[in-house]
Amino acid sequence: GVVNGDLFGLMMFVIVGTLAAGRILGLDAIIEKMEFVRQRPALKYLLG
Repeated sequence: GVVNGDLFGLMMFVIVGTLAAGRILGLDAIIEKMEFVRQRPALKYLLG
């Protein structure tokens, strides 16, 4: 099919890289201060 192991592996690599870049650059701290995240506590747990 269209979605095989190679595509899934690439998607996981990109997702983990994006989350790590947000953590390293401090973008997650900026996002946590937004009103949208304050209204939804589950997102705060997701961001760390």
